[in-house]
Amino acid sequence: ERMYAYVVGGKQKLCSYSKQQHVPFVIASYEFLLANVAEFQSLKFDMLVCDEGHRLKNESTKVVAALRELNIPRRVIITGTPVQNDLREFYSLVEFVNPGIFGNYEEFHLHFEIPLQQSQSPEASTDVRNLAAERTRELLQISETFMLRRLQNVNGQYLPRKYEYICFVQPSELQQFLLQKALHLYTQRKETILKDLTPLQIITVLKKICNHPSLVARTKTPNLLTRTLERCLPDCTEMGPFDSSKLDLMHHFLIASAIQNG
Repeated sequence: ERMYAYVVGGKQKLCSYSKQQHVPFVIASYEFLLANVAEFQSLKFDMLVCDEGHRLKNESTKVVAALRELNIPRRVIITGTPVQNDLREFYSLVEFVNPGIFGNYEEFHLHFEIPLQQSQSPEASTDVRNLAAERTRELLQISETFMLRRLQNVNGQYLPRKYEYICFVQPSELQQFLLQKALHLYTQRKETILKDLTPLQIITVLKKICNHPSLVARTKTPNLLTRTLERCLPDCTEMGPFDSSKLDLMHHFLIASAIQNG
């Protein structure tokens, strides 16, 4: 069947949706929802489908609160990462689409989370590990009643073959200059720089230079390193993709693709 969607945002106002005769559903961003919760509440919907479900893992966020106010009984979450390292995030997703199936969070924490956490300790006893295995089976058994999982071995049958190419490019002259400047400054004033930046933050600055030197000038919290590098940048009107080898390569790819596609 040919399905028509009403995508709200920009000139497409939600208030005009009710006038559509043959459009069965609305597509909106989370940001649009937050800004127009009252308008959404005035309309009746049968189902709510939430893409990018990882954004709903924290039940105290404004987005989750806004979605709960819509009073839509049927809810579906689509996510590639339902469980990572935090079972509380998993509980939040489940509680949103299937309220009460695991009880309140305190009950879930005592019955499932604590045994599973304790079993991860190298010093966990056999009894603790057996209890965790039992709780895992129970958790999976309940989850399977409402959760549909599609792993890569299933999805791969319906997707075209994926090719990955690793391409190495030399940094531009500006990138080389900034990298050398950063390393020289770090060598000369290491103690001063480390007062403001952690090693990971310093690596992040270097990564910005590798992506595009102009990113150095967009630091929210300027420090000795970024201020020094920013003074070495040319005027923004004189910069372009050619100042980043990676971006310059991508620029050529896009041009070649446009020419090939006519």
